[in-house]
Amino acid sequence: MRPGDAALYRPHNTLGAIVAWLTRARYCHVRLIIDEAGHTVEADLKGAIRGAVQPGDVIVTAPLTDAQRALIPTLAAGVVGTPYGFLDILALLLAAFGLRFQWLAHRVGRSDRLICSQLVDVVWQAAGLHAFTDGRLPQDVTPGDIADTALASGWTATTHTAQ
Repeated sequence: MRPGDAALYRPHNTLGAIVAWLTRARYCHVRLIIDEAGHTVEADLKGAIRGAVQPGDVIVTAPLTDAQRALIPTLAAGVVGTPYGFLDILALLLAAFGLRFQWLAHRVGRSDRLICSQLVDVVWQAAGLHAFTDGRLPQDVTPGDIADTALASGWTATTHTAQ
């Protein structure tokens, strides 16, 4: 695992299962890895925090250059403390069901409040990785979208087993 890789989390509780079900995905959370030791930055209900890769996380290797990877820790530090995007969850759920409104586009495209997958996407974009080339709005991304893109693009994926 290297800076810029993503750690996808499978649901292990009721809330996670609900999020995965509503977003039609196998994953309910994603963390951005910021160093080889497995430290992360991730969205939490209290805001963006520092954390760590957990056993069972699926690590996907993002297609970043060494120069882009070198930027990740600094870029990620810049989003620590960003409030959680509670309304973005609603906006993304509505979008998943084909309901797209102007306020939705505005809400999802903001980076002053972030959910986990938006945080990863914002930092990737700042580093120069545009993982989603399907015309979606900036930050219109769920953990399942990151997993689907990684799979479709042939990114390496491994399950983290160390404590």
